[in-house]
Amino acid sequence: MKHLSFIGTGKMASAIAKGICLNGVLTSDQIIGTAPDESRNDFHKLTDIPVSENNSDAMNSRMVVLAFKPQMAEQICRSLQPMVKDQYFVSICAGITLENLQEWLGSDKVTRTMPNTPLCVSKGAVAYCSADGVNNEDFDLLTKYFECSGILAQVAEEDINTITALSGSGPAYVFEMIDTFAQSAKESGLTDEVALAFTIQTFLGASQMLSDKLGSPEELRNAVTSPNGTTYAALENFKKNNLRQVLRDGFQAAKDRGDELSRGIK
Repeated sequence: MKHLSFIGTGKMASAIAKGICLNGVLTSDQIIGTAPDESRNDFHKLTDIPVSENNSDAMNSRMVVLAFKPQMAEQICRSLQPMVKDQYFVSICAGITLENLQEWLGSDKVTRTMPNTPLCVSKGAVAYCSADGVNNEDFDLLTKYFECSGILAQVAEEDINTITALSGSGPAYVFEMIDTFAQSAKESGLTDEVALAFTIQTFLGASQMLSDKLGSPEELRNAVTSPNGTTYAALENFKKNNLRQVLRDGFQAAKDRGDELSRGIK
């Protein structure tokens, strides 16, 4: 019997599994991943975790992470229902509600989560909500497997799609901004290597200052900004082009899509 299994072996499942193994919480042979497609081979290469093409092989596990595409959720969950005993199910499927999961699995030992890919480098963020059948022992497992690689917080289910738009999709926003700044620096004459390295270090350093509580975002921004200086010029341009509204609109678009998935809109 395995301690943990993943049904679905895509990028998010790989990130979670890698974080668990990296932090020594479980060894690779205590976990299994299943998927009918070739993603399972990439999962194995990244984590050294055994894989199978049969989802039934994942059901002999204390905790089962449901990590498939939301569009496949009902079909796969209903196929698992005859094999459900006392497993604890943890879903990372965007937009799939606790009510859906309980109906399709025939179990109330279900937690809905929204993790993000930085779990693979122990800098993740995971929000969760749970059905009534989840007990303290289950919560201990959730904490053990997810908090080792980042921060974990319980939220109301109606807030999960907001978390999705914030931290679930959020790494992509950061990558987009980093790529834009690095490309701009290259166009101004820096080499590819220096442009990307300095952009990454800037984001890392600024984030660490906030994490170390050296000030609020506003305070730290003001500390860098001299009247009519270079930073001031950039910030004024951002204001002129309504950058904050652009970012808010992007955030809202992500949340709206999560709401659509919850309502079953493809």
